[in-house]
Amino acid sequence: MTPPLSKRRKIQHDATSDLSLRSNYRLMLDRRHPLHFSWETPFILSSYTTLIFYSILTITVLFLLFLGLKAIQLEIRNRIAQHLFDLENSIAHCRQQYQQNHCYDVITSPILAKYCEDWHKCMQKNPYVISRSDIAASVFGELINSFFDTLTLKTMFALCLLVFGSVLVSFSL
Repeated sequence: MTPPLSKRRKIQHDATSDLSLRSNYRLMLDRRHPLHFSWETPFILSSYTTLIFYSILTITVLFLLFLGLKAIQLEIRNRIAQHLFDLENSIAHCRQQYQQNHCYDVITSPILAKYCEDWHKCMQKNPYVISRSDIAASVFGELINSFFDTLTLKTMFALCLLVFGSVLVSFSL
C-alpha cells in the first residue's frame, strides 16, 4: 500500500526544509552575515567612540584658542588705533602751539626758544611709526595681570597642586 498523498508531501517538505536550513547555516558560516558581531566589535566601537570624543574635544579647544587669539588681536588693533589717534592729536596740538607763538620766525625770544624746539620736534614725529611689540606686550601684560588679580592665594595653590599632581601621576604611570 502506498502512503496517503498528504503524508508523502509532508515528509518531502520536511526533508527539503531541513536541507535548506543546513545549507543556509553553512552559508552563514562561510560568509559573515551583516548582523553577525565578532568578539572585537565592542573594542572597535569603543575605539571609534573615543576617537570621536577626543576629536570633538580637540576641535572645541582649538576653536576656543582661535577665538581668544582673535580677541587679543582685535584688542591690539584697537590700542594701535587709539595710540595713533592720540599721537596725531599731540602733533596737531604742537603745531598749533608752534604757530601761535610765532616760532617759525627767525628771531624768537630766548625764553620761547626751548619750547619752540620741543614743539618743532613734536611736529616732526611720524604718527605711523608705532611699536606694535610694545603695544602687544602691554596688552598681554594687562591680560595676565587681570587674570591673576582675580585669583586668591587659595585658588592659585589649588591650581598649582592640580597641575603638578597631574604631571606627577602621568609620569608615574
